[in-house]
Amino acid sequence: MAVLRMERRASDNKHLHKDFHVLADQGIAFVGEKYVDNGVREYLYRFICAYYAPLIEAIKKRGLVALKEHIEKIYEIEEASDAVKLTLTEDELLVEIKYCPAVEFMKSVSHTPSKWYIETTRTVNETIADKTNYGFELLLRRRYRKGSIQVLQEVFLMISCTEFIPLYSELFKYIEDKSGYDAVIRYWQYVSDVYVEPRLGALVAEKGIAGCREYWSKSLNEEAADFIITYDDEKEEFSIIMRYCPSRGLLNSLTHMEPYHDYCGHCTVLYSRVLKKYGICQEFDLSEVDKAKCSAVCIRAGFSKSNV
Repeated sequence: MAVLRMERRASDNKHLHKDFHVLADQGIAFVGEKYVDNGVREYLYRFICAYYAPLIEAIKKRGLVALKEHIEKIYEIEEASDAVKLTLTEDELLVEIKYCPAVEFMKSVSHTPSKWYIETTRTVNETIADKTNYGFELLLRRRYRKGSIQVLQEVFLMISCTEFIPLYSELFKYIEDKSGYDAVIRYWQYVSDVYVEPRLGALVAEKGIAGCREYWSKSLNEEAADFIITYDDEKEEFSIIMRYCPSRGLLNSLTHMEPYHDYCGHCTVLYSRVLKKYGICQEFDLSEVDKAKCSAVCIRAGFSKSNV
């Protein structure tokens, strides 16, 4: 019998949780299926106007060099600087994408990007160009296979996985504006079923509560969270003390946009819904989310829990 404890500071890890690319695409696809093509463009337009407001102002003041620096930064963060070539002249920025890190990652985990994913290139950059009095032209390269079968090459100027949290927050706002708070809950349930169940659910089905430790030790390290997780195999108890949540911390730090009013509520639905299927109860303390702090404990149904 053992108690396993992991403690990490945010500075211990680089923030690079590429699974956010899958969640971003699933969110865009959800909007596309429920609110059709115009809904996707409207949602992304709202996100751009809110989150990219500082970038838009920088382009107005400094010109296309500000956009060039932004693109270079996100590809560097994604560890894919080799994927992009930028050529800046006095009045034009040519962006050549060899491959899209987001699409490459999605393919590596057997996720096929939705037909709306291209709007993260088209709508985002058309809007930025329009608001800064520049033009934007999307040129999709084509390649040929034997037999002259023409195939579109998947090249996208992506939204980085590090920009996913504001995108997610704006998605919750968009759904509530369109269909009410209950629709947001239904979206969280959808994410729980299509994203969390195949990952957390599969681990818990195989390993029990120990699967919780495996799931969160990976995701929290990739998100560069400041946390303590503890797993007691004798008590069958797993706990998380989140001393600083990078997702909520990012939203709290953005002075030019407001977080969704119940942003942290998604965690209580996404994970508890899955764990309940396997006889595990999960309880959260969200009383300090305004400080980017929270805690959670997972126990077998019917067991009494220790203090987190």
